[in-house]
Amino acid sequence: MRFEATTKTLAVLVTAAFGLSTVFCCGGPEAAYGPDDKVTIKGRFLDETGRALKGREIAVWIDNIELFFFVPDFTTSSDSKGYFSITEQGKHFIWGSGRTKYTTVANISSNDGPVTSMGFYPIEAIIELPEARLWSAKLNERVKRGKATFEWNTVDYITGQPADEYEFEARCDSDWYLWYEDEVESGLSLPAYIFQNRCTGWRVSAELESDDSYGIDWSYRSETRIGKNLLPDKDYKLLSAGKPCYAEGQSTRITSFTNLEWNDSRSLDSLTSWLMLDLEAVKEISAVAVYDLGVAYYESPYAFESFQIFVAKDTSRWGEPVAQTSQEEGYMHFEFTPVKGRYVKLEGNPGSNVSLSSLVEFAAFGPAR
Repeated sequence: MRFEATTKTLAVLVTAAFGLSTVFCCGGPEAAYGPDDKVTIKGRFLDETGRALKGREIAVWIDNIELFFFVPDFTTSSDSKGYFSITEQGKHFIWGSGRTKYTTVANISSNDGPVTSMGFYPIEAIIELPEARLWSAKLNERVKRGKATFEWNTVDYITGQPADEYEFEARCDSDWYLWYEDEVESGLSLPAYIFQNRCTGWRVSAELESDDSYGIDWSYRSETRIGKNLLPDKDYKLLSAGKPCYAEGQSTRITSFTNLEWNDSRSLDSLTSWLMLDLEAVKEISAVAVYDLGVAYYESPYAFESFQIFVAKDTSRWGEPVAQTSQEEGYMHFEFTPVKGRYVKLEGNPGSNVSLSSLVEFAAFGPAR
């Protein structure tokens, strides 16, 4: 989940896959043009106040259904009144069957500005898109008693209708793996410790799904709230920085899971059923955070019910779990009554066929006193 403001290094986070009723490989509705015909896409971009977005790069991505981090297929610039137009051969927009490829048009943001994208099937040879307005969202956050609360102006005043979903993400330095939450609302509250006093920015996105494959899926990404340490926390201290992490069936120490970097999700050498932190000394532990956990299953139907956290002074006696969650992957946090231990283990519930496949960071925390 990264964003750079140049065409060569562009990494736009746009989820433009809502409401697709056809299988990706088969394409959308049939095109009203052939591979050698010209297809023109035109429209207009406005800033949040409704003024023309002048001289901005406008990009077109073809055939990228979900999150995409690729250089655009085509680009142009908006004129002094915010208008743009792109004309290319029809072969770029259709499969051999004549069915259309899902296409996304968005402004390319500079720095941490807002991005608005339109996803659609280019059915006609001349496509006039509706005006696209940016959304800054006026982000605000506050930290009180160990809780970080996030607020923003909803997208209704831009779109005229409520969003189907809002998503939240936070970064460390320039990397957007620090924390992610989907299906959120303004007023979202999260434990401040999960940001580890390293949050340099956060933003939200809003998704509006088309009712059918002939309409437009809208994605609005807000501007980024920027600061050196936006979400300070004094209630917890990080215990696991630089400590060893091990996985079932892998004897080597995994250093990237505790290196306090969020620049990538690292895949495990092989699927494993548990991960374990070694704090190298007995500590008082009261919370655990798991960053962007990827999973796989050995067979169907799934035998998954929860992830569990264990804390122990030695690895021969784990006892009962100190916390658990029914969340199946992604970002998780666990709070529990402080318990003394050296080892912290994450694994699926007994009898589960879930396997751990990738991770960004695995962290343990204790009371700050």
